[in-house]
Amino acid sequence: MSRAAALRSLLRLPAADLRALARLARTHPREARALAGLRTAPGVELRGSAWLAEPAAIAVAGTGSVSLGDGFFAPGRVELQARDAARVVVGDGCSVEVGARLAAACDAELRVGDHVAIGPYNYLCAFGGDLHIGDYSMMGPFVSIHTVDHGTDPDAGPMRLQPGVAGDVVVGADVWLGAAAVILKGVTIGDGAVVAAGAVVTADVEAGTVVGGVPARLLRRR
Repeated sequence: MSRAAALRSLLRLPAADLRALARLARTHPREARALAGLRTAPGVELRGSAWLAEPAAIAVAGTGSVSLGDGFFAPGRVELQARDAARVVVGDGCSVEVGARLAAACDAELRVGDHVAIGPYNYLCAFGGDLHIGDYSMMGPFVSIHTVDHGTDPDAGPMRLQPGVAGDVVVGADVWLGAAAVILKGVTIGDGAVVAAGAVVTADVEAGTVVGGVPARLLRRR
């Protein structure tokens, strides 16, 4: 968006929002610019207040949309991507740490519940399959969740060009995903489960259990 277009979008904001941005700019000009960019980005809805230390990298294309709840907190640069007819929906009171990427494509929905903590450099990818994360769940750094794999048929040409195989991923409420955990397509993780650092989850995880390893297996019950 050009500077002139950004200014026109800013001037279309409600007077209360403009006053709030002006107050913030007096003491935190960089954060005010970041918030203004979020409020005026095409295809992005902010349902209340937010705090961003850096402007978010926003890519919304087609009929995609991004909706962020009240109290959205990003202490470093984050990426928000929705293309085709995909939707990214983040609940109230969520924190998204530096380097995290929330991306959805095709007609998928990436839905994050309320009071979820998304860790540094997390990659949450809903391409083809939906990804839903329950309230009060939290993730360590470098967690990766994927709802699709490439085809690997050796007779079907380059893997890059083969159709993807998608499967919805559901992460329940009050779940803890340890650092560098990887969650693959088609997996459901039950409420209150813990996934150990470095685990690769390829099958469903029961509620209230602790799993770890590659592939992840039951370690104990909480």
